[in-house]
Amino acid sequence: MSNMFARTSKLSAAFGWFVSLMFGQAPTSPVDLIGKVTSALEGRDQEALATLTITKAEFKEYVWPTLVLTRLTGDEKDLDRFYSQYRTESDAAMASLLQHYAGQKLRVVRIAILTDRVVPSKKKKEKPTPQRYELLGGPNVTVRHEDGHEEVIRLVGGMLQHDGIWHVTTYEMAPN
Repeated sequence: MSNMFARTSKLSAAFGWFVSLMFGQAPTSPVDLIGKVTSALEGRDQEALATLTITKAEFKEYVWPTLVLTRLTGDEKDLDRFYSQYRTESDAAMASLLQHYAGQKLRVVRIAILTDRVVPSKKKKEKPTPQRYELLGGPNVTVRHEDGHEEVIRLVGGMLQHDGIWHVTTYEMAPN
C-alpha cells in the first residue's frame, strides 16, 4: 500500500511541476511574450527563443488555413514545402536578432499591437464563429537601450494565442 502511495505522490509532484512550468512560465499575453523574447536575447538564449515559437502542428492548425484562405499560398499539398521555408526564414531572423541584440539589456517601453488577422469565411452568408485562438501581426516594440536611446523594432513577425498561451509565429529582424 505504501509503495502505491509513494508512486502516486511522485506522479502528483511531477504533474504539479509540469503544470507550474506550463502555466507559471508560459507567456499569457503579448506583452509577456515580448518580454520573454527580450530576456532571451539579453541572455543569448537561442533555445529559449526557439521554445517560444510555434510547432509544425500549430502552424498547420492555426496559420496554414489563414494563408490558404487569403490566397497567399496554394493548397494543402504545399504545406510541408511552405512550412520549411517559413521555418528557415524565421530561424535566419532569430540568428540576426541574436547577432544584433544578444547580451543587450533592452527595456521594453511600449508595444504597439497590430490589428487581428481576419480569417475570411468560406461562405458569404455564414455567421462568424467565435475564434478559439488569436493570430496577430508582429507588434512594433519601442525599447530603451542601457545608454538611454530608444529604438522602434519588430522582433516578431506574428503571434499566436491558443489555450491562453502566446507563441511567436515567426521572428523578424526589422529595425524601423
